[in-house]
Amino acid sequence: NEVKSDLAGDCPPEVPTWVLGSNRRRNRFRSWRALRGIINGFKPDVVHARSTGAWFDAATAVLRFNRVRLLLSFHGRTSVEPIGWARRTINRWTTQRACAVLTVSQEAAQMLRRELGVPADKLVTVPNGVDTSLFCPADADADVLSIRHRLHLPASADVAVCVANLLPIKGIDLLVRAWRPIVMADPLARLLLVGEGPLRSELESLVERQRCTQFIRFLGTREDIPSMLKASDLFVLPSWYEGCSNSTLEAMACGLPVIGCEVGGMRELVTPHRTGWLVPPGDQEALGSTLLAALLDRNVRRRVGAAGRDAAVKHFGIDTWVARHTALYRRLAG
Repeated sequence: NEVKSDLAGDCPPEVPTWVLGSNRRRNRFRSWRALRGIINGFKPDVVHARSTGAWFDAATAVLRFNRVRLLLSFHGRTSVEPIGWARRTINRWTTQRACAVLTVSQEAAQMLRRELGVPADKLVTVPNGVDTSLFCPADADADVLSIRHRLHLPASADVAVCVANLLPIKGIDLLVRAWRPIVMADPLARLLLVGEGPLRSELESLVERQRCTQFIRFLGTREDIPSMLKASDLFVLPSWYEGCSNSTLEAMACGLPVIGCEVGGMRELVTPHRTGWLVPPGDQEALGSTLLAALLDRNVRRRVGAAGRDAAVKHFGIDTWVARHTALYRRLAG
């Protein structure tokens, strides 16, 4: 499909790349057969299925290729609804076939042990990484003012940003509802929503009902995420679940304090009162009061943001992420 083709175009030319098609049922078998042909011809040491939707295809494609090692990875959920028994059964079978199962948080590893019975010796945890040279604090206040000018934001605004797909699991409706009391106390408060998704029209209607159209901006899909973060004072993500949030890591690398919910891997990224704050999921009052307190205290924001930047550089740099994956691939390849 178009998205996959675009991603393939970004790959280095010396790296063989195949685009196998979509998930449409009529093309599924054709794509699976092509995958087996690629494995047979390319003869990889490791086949890595990066999401649960690809687990079954990869597990069946490597059957009878005895020297090929199967690596599955779990990066999070797109829905708060529990998976059905059929999918659970398939996932159990595929994890039994795998040589290793990669997760991006310790919480996710524990969940796979509990829900799918994955043995502890198969589980490997490698948190996501962030390019801390691309995602970094603004060089000067003038840079921040320039970005805000392009976005038609007041220079003195107290700006919170949320980078997320507009899906139910992200809890953006809770954030919108919490924003009206915030602007009543802080008329300079502004919220930037960066991302697209099926809930956009519903959320826009909610913003109108909350009488917050001048205080909340929908910016859609952006290619300049580092600039959006540099123009902001703090980052907020009220998700019902996160594995290891890339957008949170990017915000921390840009020196922004983080406000999120105490769910999933967020507890492994955010140290409360040091690199950010965590509130109970679904607690609108706690989310709003924490946001308001942070927006009104510039000194605290700077201290907490600096600690977040330091944590991102020390523990979540992209070089560390690459080294951990390289070590895992080499171990599996033997």
